[in-house]
Amino acid sequence: PENTLAAFRLATEQGADFVELDVQESSDGEVVVVHDSDLMKIGGSPLKVWEATAAALRSVDIGSHTGPQFASERVPTLAEALAACKGRAKVVVELKSYGHAQRLEERVAAIVEAAGMEDDCVFMSLDHAMMARMKALRPGWRCGLLAAQTMGDLISRPADFLAVRAAMATPGFVPRAHPAGRDVYRWALN
Repeated sequence: PENTLAAFRLATEQGADFVELDVQESSDGEVVVVHDSDLMKIGGSPLKVWEATAAALRSVDIGSHTGPQFASERVPTLAEALAACKGRAKVVVELKSYGHAQRLEERVAAIVEAAGMEDDCVFMSLDHAMMARMKALRPGWRCGLLAAQTMGDLISRPADFLAVRAAMATPGFVPRAHPAGRDVYRWALN
């Protein structure tokens, strides 16, 4: 199941170079690994991440929908996810806000430093202001902009890399991005 410790362990066992995960803040300030704004898709629960405590979020079974062998999977914390990947794979941390982040950038930075994984993580977000705050907090860390659609001139925005929907990585876009010092990562590929 997505964004679970089982998924991270399997990725590292299979030799993945990077694991991508999504982080948000629970109502009590825990940094949890969840993609959507609620747990409906993964656990059948309408709990909104920013309205629920980490304990409430972690009480929901988020694995059974994939198979009974994953019934024990719960919403992991960022610290748990980093521990599962440390020394095995680097981590791409996508910061999600849904307009409710309070201190996500600060909390993520502290957790990454506590895990000793500063050199093993890169950070990205669809929220360009959030990414600017992350880069301001830790100027030496690799921070990129995530874009699902054209939003003006992405190449001129401050970022170490641009993570764009596959259709945006055109033969005209990539040759302009590279000389500007921007790596280009395409998503989602089948």
